[in-house]
Amino acid sequence: MPLISDIIAAIEAEAPLILQESWDNSGLQVGHADRECTGVLLALDPSEEVVEEAKAGGCNLIVTHHPLIFHAPRRITGDTAQQRIIERALCSGIAIYSAHTSLDNAPRGLNRHAAALLGLEGVKPLVPSDLIEGAGSGAVGTLPKPLSGPEFVALVKARFGSPVVRCSAAIDRYSSGVQISRVALCTGSGSSMLADAERSGAQVFLTSDTRYHDFIDHGRESLMIADIGHHESELAARDIFYRLISEKFSNFAVRLSESDIANPIIYA
Repeated sequence: MPLISDIIAAIEAEAPLILQESWDNSGLQVGHADRECTGVLLALDPSEEVVEEAKAGGCNLIVTHHPLIFHAPRRITGDTAQQRIIERALCSGIAIYSAHTSLDNAPRGLNRHAAALLGLEGVKPLVPSDLIEGAGSGAVGTLPKPLSGPEFVALVKARFGSPVVRCSAAIDRYSSGVQISRVALCTGSGSSMLADAERSGAQVFLTSDTRYHDFIDHGRESLMIADIGHHESELAARDIFYRLISEKFSNFAVRLSESDIANPIIYA
């Protein structure tokens, strides 16, 4: 039976912590890495329900995309969900590991996966890293055939399961003869990379959590902003974790969380 540290090593072989952004807190969040791993539960977000699911399923390692701890709690009294998750995990002997921007920026990470979902060709990082070849923030590539704005929106909805795509006014430009061929993207909150998308020559930038004024400042002319839900853009992180672990430990218990599927944002 592998150690928890062995599972972590399999993830970090492709998503090393040196790739995470300076503000991030990827890595082991709770627990001990030197214990035997009885099973792994994969989730997008750490939650009390996920901890209980891991405990019930005999998994003593939870791997998530979003970190449990961004800012260190000043006390552990059970007053907040974060504190209760820490308390329950420790009392149950469950470790929690998160690969956030380390997975986003990896050469075979979340942004590359999103590019593959769209069928992009000649994909490169939108902002290349000088640490590892092929690594970097975001992605940019070319569609196999040009699409109109509405056709691109339909493709995004189908591939990411997003019921809504918020689009900038530039969609009108790509609905009347001019078509989209070059696409930039950043899973999660990527509006800080809008200028990079413009410099890349992309005609559309796919991301999440775009602010109102970003639509005004960047989305009126040639760059079409296509904004989907944060949850929809990153849920595939669980599938990437599954691949990374299963490639190394083919006969080991790795499960996708059943309590982590629902989007916390309801489209009413």
